[in-house]
Amino acid sequence: MYYEVDIRHACHRSGCVLIAADWVKPLFDIAQMRRLSYPLPECDITEATAATIRNELKTGIPAMVRGQSPMFLALPGFRDKVDPNRASALRKQLEALSVFQSQVRAVSAAPKAKRIKRAKALIAEYAKPTATAAVAHSLLKLLEDLGNGPAS
Repeated sequence: MYYEVDIRHACHRSGCVLIAADWVKPLFDIAQMRRLSYPLPECDITEATAATIRNELKTGIPAMVRGQSPMFLALPGFRDKVDPNRASALRKQLEALSVFQSQVRAVSAAPKAKRIKRAKALIAEYAKPTATAAVAHSLLKLLEDLGNGPAS
């Protein structure tokens, strides 16, 4: 599914809104994407639940659908008039973000006794006023997970 979302973001200027039940935990960090959650409290969808879901979608999607896709926001001139200098800068940012995300995963995968120390080092390195929203969100999520994570 995420591959298709990536293609959608790369091909269309606007209109992509992800929808899911409010209890769904995405497999990847998609916090920066337009996402609409709807309540789904029971396994069997009752008529009342269906009506609530329809209402959430009818009221939530119109405002979100007008927003530009991440590709068009991050890379002005995307698809056919991209400034090569801007593309190189974006590539460097994405590479740095990939390195950071690997470090976050390494903290989460570390033995429990080492997680806090590694998390503190990561926070000291990346928690700066210039941190991107994605980095700040990942650091907060890491701290949350350390408080609730499984023992190992």
